[in-house]
Amino acid sequence: MPSVALKWKADPPRQEWRSLLAIAKVAGARSPGKAAIWIDLARSALALGGEEDAAGPLLDAVSRMPDDAALRIAAARVLFALDRFEEAQAQIEAALRVDPEDRGARVLEFLSLVKMARWREAAARIGDIATLNRLLPQLLEVHWRVAAGPDDWIAMLALCESILAERPGHTNAAYFRAFLLAKLGRDAEARAAMPTDRIVAVVDLPVPEGFADRSAFNAALRGEILSNPTLTRNPRNKSTREGERTRRLRQPDAPAVEALVGQIQAAVSAYAARQSALSEAFARTRPEQVRMDIWATVLGGDGFLMSHRHISGWLSGAYYVAAPGGNGAGHSGALLFGALDRERDGIEPPWEVIRIEPVPGRLVLFPSYAPHGTEAAGVDGERISIGFDVIPC
Repeated sequence: MPSVALKWKADPPRQEWRSLLAIAKVAGARSPGKAAIWIDLARSALALGGEEDAAGPLLDAVSRMPDDAALRIAAARVLFALDRFEEAQAQIEAALRVDPEDRGARVLEFLSLVKMARWREAAARIGDIATLNRLLPQLLEVHWRVAAGPDDWIAMLALCESILAERPGHTNAAYFRAFLLAKLGRDAEARAAMPTDRIVAVVDLPVPEGFADRSAFNAALRGEILSNPTLTRNPRNKSTREGERTRRLRQPDAPAVEALVGQIQAAVSAYAARQSALSEAFARTRPEQVRMDIWATVLGGDGFLMSHRHISGWLSGAYYVAAPGGNGAGHSGALLFGALDRERDGIEPPWEVIRIEPVPGRLVLFPSYAPHGTEAAGVDGERISIGFDVIPC
């Protein structure tokens, strides 16, 4: 069995973004016709979290060099990261008119159609995209969205089995395998494929150094989250309903968030060690190197998260900063681990749905393929959580 130790890819220091942007703007002003300068700006923006600042200069550069397909794709990637999918799609279509064989543009066009829920248009491109990357997780989502009934479900289940034979850790194939078994009434097999009682872990984290106690640490996290410049109400294509979510949680002036990131990394490594010791199949899915995508969600009494899973991750989790209630009555707004959406999915899950109380200071870890959502708190008060994905590099 390979080593359990996880190798974490270091995030670039985001405090460098402003200086990089300033340098790129100066270079662009001196040589406005050099597309490579602006393409480098786009790459830096995506790496360092400066998409908001980069979008305007990139679009100005596109207006000066409209026939540069690579520049249009660079601008599209920045717009895509900002959830400005219609604008990104327009840039992609223009790039493909210039260079119809651009592989990156073809994949990005497909992903943009998925984000905009244009399922039939995306389905028309399945064959083309599968030749470029048959393991792209969104392909299975499109297959499901256009499936007409049991015959299609059986064919899709076979596709999931084929993908998992090639890549055991494929998140969307693992989810759809369990889900399709349930749709086909093969409940025992579905439960074996989604063993919710064995794959979720609940951990109470210690207080990080430099903070008096857990309440002080959570108060610092709350302040950093509420002042985060990327906090957005009901963001597109997310599970958040009647709430806010950050696009980028890690900011240069957020020391409590950085302390939590270190704690999460340690807890993830410990979880991976335990699960690998219990399951050789789990050990086979473990990537050699990982990175973390992390965000925060702020919900009021009516806010909740729809049932969802995290298709890009290997492991996922949530840390609870605040939740209404307590004082012996329990905290409101529980996590429903294993839950499906009856109206959307058409079935109740045959596996156990585990209700987890959102106690401040609690960390929950689970494989990214496992569906989950939350209850609305139903009472006044903030429910603040930090979610994350551990993503193979």
